[in-house]
Amino acid sequence: MLRTAATLGIAAMAVLLTACGGSSSPGDTLGTPPDTSAPPPTTGTVGILFTDGPTDEFDRILITVNEVSLLPADRDADPIEIFSGEETFDLLELRDFTDFFAVAEEVPAGDYRKVRMRISNIDLVALDADGEVERVVNPRLTGNGKLDLNPRSGGPISLEGGETLLVRLDLDAEKSFLVIRAGASGQYIFRPVVFVDIEGELRDRLVRLFGTIGDIDDAEPRFELCELQRIQGEGTAWRGCVVIRTDDDTGLFGADGLPIAFSTLQSGETATAIGFFVDERIDELRVLDALVVQYGPRLDSGSSASRYSGFTNTSIDGSGRFNLLLDPPGQGLAEDTLDVALQTGAALITREGERLLAGDIGVGAEVISEGILSVGDGELRASLLVVNVDGEAEQVLEGTLASVDVDARELTVTVELEGDRCVRVAEDADITRIVPGDDDGTVTDVISLGDLEEGDPIEAFGLPAFDGCFEASAIVVDETQAVDEAA
Repeated sequence: MLRTAATLGIAAMAVLLTACGGSSSPGDTLGTPPDTSAPPPTTGTVGILFTDGPTDEFDRILITVNEVSLLPADRDADPIEIFSGEETFDLLELRDFTDFFAVAEEVPAGDYRKVRMRISNIDLVALDADGEVERVVNPRLTGNGKLDLNPRSGGPISLEGGETLLVRLDLDAEKSFLVIRAGASGQYIFRPVVFVDIEGELRDRLVRLFGTIGDIDDAEPRFELCELQRIQGEGTAWRGCVVIRTDDDTGLFGADGLPIAFSTLQSGETATAIGFFVDERIDELRVLDALVVQYGPRLDSGSSASRYSGFTNTSIDGSGRFNLLLDPPGQGLAEDTLDVALQTGAALITREGERLLAGDIGVGAEVISEGILSVGDGELRASLLVVNVDGEAEQVLEGTLASVDVDARELTVTVELEGDRCVRVAEDADITRIVPGDDDGTVTDVISLGDLEEGDPIEAFGLPAFDGCFEASAIVVDETQAVDEAA
C-alpha cells in the first residue's frame, strides 16, 4: 500500500521536485523515473554534509562557516557556490553523526578539483565540573580561514547531469582540526586537516536526518523524508527527499519515546531517521538504511529526541536499564546522573554503526544516549545508545623526517631531546600535507607514504608498540607553521 503526502503543501513541493529530477508527486510510486526522451540534463545537485571526531580537551567547538564552494577542474572558471552566509554550529555535536549542512541545485555538471571553505571564527569552550563555562579560547586562523580541500580519494569530484552528489567534510577535532600551542605564549593556532569524502566513502559514519514524511510505502516498508532541516541551527538544508528504508531490525519510536508500528507513521508529520546512506537509488532518490526512526516534533536537540552524553554508572540490567553519569555535568538537567531505560528495538551501536549487545557494555563505558524524557518517572526512554569502544587515547609524536622505507611502511623521525624514533604507519593511515595557498589561505591534500620527503615536519598520531616503534594511525605534515614562524 502506498500512502501519499496528505497536505497540499507537500504535494505541491513533490510536483516541483519531480520536475527537476527529485521526488514524486502524489499517486506515484516513491519517485518518478526520468523522461528518457528529454535532452540529458546539464546540471545536478550537490549536498554538503559535516562530521567530526571526538576530542577530550574541549567540551564545545563553535565554528562559523561563511562559504562552501566547488573549484572547477578548469582553473580559469569561477568557483561554484554551494553555501554562502553565516552559520555557527558546535562541531563536537557531530562527533558520532553526519548531518546535512547545505544543498545547491542547478550545479553545472562536470569535474571539480577541490572544495573551498571559509571560516570566520572558532570558539573553543571548556566547561567546569558544574557544567559552567570555565574558559573560551579564540584561536588564530591559519590562512585567514580560507581552506582549499582536495578529495581523500585523490581523484576529481565528478557530477553527472541530473545526479545528486553528496560530499562529506570530515572535521576531526583531535586529528583533522588540530589546535596547537604556539611558542611560550600559549596562543592557540587553528590549522585544519579536513578530509573530503564522496559517494561510496560515506558508509563509515552514521547519518542523521530530520524532516517531513512524504509518501509512505507500507509493503516494503519505506517512506520519503523531505524538507530536510539542519540539525544544528535553523532553516532547511534541502527541499528534496530521501528514501528511508526500514526492516525488521529498525527501531521505530513515537513522540513519547515508546515503540510504535510502521503503520503509525503519517505523511505530513516530522521524524528523524538515523542510519547509513547506501550506494543505490530507488526511483532516482537516495536511500538511507535506517537503524532508528524517531517519530515526532523537533526538540531543542534539533531532532526528534533528546541527547545526553556521559559514562555508564552501572551495567545494563535485564530490563534494559542503567544509570548514566552525565559528562559534561548538567546538560539541562537538575542532577548529574540520569536513569536510562532502553526500549524494545533500541539500537546499541558503536560509533561506526556496528551493533552491540547489552552485555558488551560495561560500567564506565563512554556513551551517547538518545530518547524522550518521561515526565512521570524522570527516566530517559532511549531509542539509541552509541558506545565509544576505542581503546587508549592516542598520543602525538612530533619531529623531523630523517628517512622513509615505503615497502616496510616505516619512518625514522628525529625527535627533539630524544633522537631518532621508529614510526610504523598503518596501511589505512591518512597522510595529510597542509601548505600555504598561492595567494592566501591553506591547501590540504591527502598524500601517499612515498610523497613524504626528508626534512618534512612530522606529527604522528597513534600509540607506542611493545618493540619501541610508534604505531601511527595518521600522519600530518604541516608546512604552514614554518611560514607563520618566519613571518
